[in-house]
Amino acid sequence: MLKKQTMALVITTVMVLVLATVAGAAIPNNSVIIGNKAFSIDYLMEPSHIDEISQALDEAGDAPTYYQLNGVVENLTDVFTGQPITVQQEEALPAITYKDGSGNVTQYASGNGNEISVYTATADVTVGAMSFKDINIKNCTMPGAAQFKVDGSSRVNSLGTAIRIMSSSDTVGVSILADDGITVLATGTLNIDKTATGVTFNITATGNTPVPIADTATADVTVGAMSFKDINVKSCTIPGAAQFKLDGSILVNSFGTSIRMMNSSDTVNISILAADGITVLATGTLNIDKTATGVTFNVTSTGATDLNVSLQ
Repeated sequence: MLKKQTMALVITTVMVLVLATVAGAAIPNNSVIIGNKAFSIDYLMEPSHIDEISQALDEAGDAPTYYQLNGVVENLTDVFTGQPITVQQEEALPAITYKDGSGNVTQYASGNGNEISVYTATADVTVGAMSFKDINIKNCTMPGAAQFKVDGSSRVNSLGTAIRIMSSSDTVGVSILADDGITVLATGTLNIDKTATGVTFNITATGNTPVPIADTATADVTVGAMSFKDINVKSCTIPGAAQFKLDGSILVNSFGTSIRMMNSSDTVNISILAADGITVLATGTLNIDKTATGVTFNVTSTGATDLNVSLQ
């Protein structure tokens, strides 16, 4: 109790030093950080907020409390020791929920990091018998979001496809994933206590970047005597891809039509062409060391565009 009263007294002293609010890097200047919360001086000066400040002090426990005041202390400073925060102490700061003078809330990343953008997702929840619940994340404002998973299930579903779980809890953790089904782009908590449609909930970005999905082609390889090899590219994910050619051959064939070549190498370079038989859309390397059907290999886009596709 004594500590809380003392800390409150120090903060009150700090408050009266300055009234102007000046924006700074990361958590704004003229603020006090208490545990994982931060408040502007204007917010602290409002008498009706005293219970909230007291609760923040209680929750912070022994965590240092810092203040930052334009024209008084330019760096975060411990309210008790008067010492500026060290690099190690700043890096150790948790993610902060900040309230400005009007009570508007902004989230800041840990380590006195930058403002965290707030994204939302929308879900349908169907509650059935025996605690079975269908959870369907329909859409999400997070760029690159394509799939999702929920705590209590190993399934990874595309947005718009429900996942069924058995849960007696009123909430469930949701992870928003990129197209690869692995990269977690954001996380949030969804209320699942009752059947509801179009439930919007906040999600927090993880900072992860989606890994681009590699373009691929599929081919059949037939190895004959005397190093003769038939190579047939059957399909490709590159838009506009229609034909192919091989290093060591002058032929340009449509997908599904083999090119025969004599090649003692275990691999061959392949160019993926547009319908004009000239524009190279992508290139890749195919293993041709043995007869195989449906061999998938990565291809790298050249950045060229099939004119016919771009005009459609």
